[in-house]
Amino acid sequence: MARTAWGSLRDAENLLEQLYISYGQTGEDGIPSEITEAQARELLGLGDTAVSTELASALLAKDAAQALTVINREAQRGADLQALRSGAVDALRVSLLMKAGVEDSITQGSEFAETMSAAARPARLNQILHILTALGQADIKGNSSSPLPLELAVLQATTKPVAATASPAAPASSGSAPARPAAVPQQSQQDSAGQAEPDQSASTPRRERTPVEQQWDKVIWEMRRTRNRKFVVGSLLRNCEIPEPQGNKISLRFKSNSMKNNFMEEMQDKRSRDALKAAITGTYGSELELEVRSPSEAAEEARANAGQNSGNGDSSAAPVGTSDAQESAMVRAAMAMGARVVAEETPEDDSESESEPGV
Repeated sequence: MARTAWGSLRDAENLLEQLYISYGQTGEDGIPSEITEAQARELLGLGDTAVSTELASALLAKDAAQALTVINREAQRGADLQALRSGAVDALRVSLLMKAGVEDSITQGSEFAETMSAAARPARLNQILHILTALGQADIKGNSSSPLPLELAVLQATTKPVAATASPAAPASSGSAPARPAAVPQQSQQDSAGQAEPDQSASTPRRERTPVEQQWDKVIWEMRRTRNRKFVVGSLLRNCEIPEPQGNKISLRFKSNSMKNNFMEEMQDKRSRDALKAAITGTYGSELELEVRSPSEAAEEARANAGQNSGNGDSSAAPVGTSDAQESAMVRAAMAMGARVVAEETPEDDSESESEPGV
């Protein structure tokens, strides 16, 4: 949680409150349940440390076969590949800092830091930068169950040659060295130097909040103390992607399915619904219909819209939402390999509406 908050006490308190709401509620015996590291990693979207370290070590060693083996092994067991990528990037960041002579204060002296230090010792600084760039360009958000984007990023990171820092000199014994090839590295150095000047001179000021973000911050602030059943509405809303009204509707896309379920339970109380309705109306200037989306439903909706825009798919085949059972990592991995849900039996009393008519 300290690493995810990046030094912000307010963000750390919000994450702690979300973690307690999801996993630390008091049981029937009156004793709060214990919160484990695995639960915290699931909420924060972090992968297993050992697996992420194994993937990062394989990338630093330029071992494409081992890296692909780790990815396919985790995909077959239904792990979250986006969390695997995030964990590997975090491990490579520690290696980058150590290579630059800076020690991470959080992981200093830990077994994790010693492992990454040993793995990064034979690697060069520009090689680590190249690996981080390749992983950052992997588009896993659209379909986190497909290993292909991460596999392509691994191949790019391990097979693409790292650019040399200095132009190679012609051998002294060669008396017929052509002049044209020798001029190419010099030109590339001039181009790279010209591109590096704006980066060095440009500072990175703190990004100002957009008007859309400021409006959503106001809604969260208004709901910061609203709790009529079990959960604080303001803390739950921090788990949503920044929404933007579309027509007379506003869609809340939760990053965590458990947070979405907690929000739906709190919205069963009319006082919470009325308070949220008043906050949204006062912020956006009109009464908006509220739609709630889980992470898998938001991804399915994005894929359906992409299929309709491309003109390749049948509109009747667009997915219309998934159940809690279909949101599990194992089912998503099976569907990514070509499996199809034929039938599903769910109790009628467990079904819950995806929109609140009173909001």
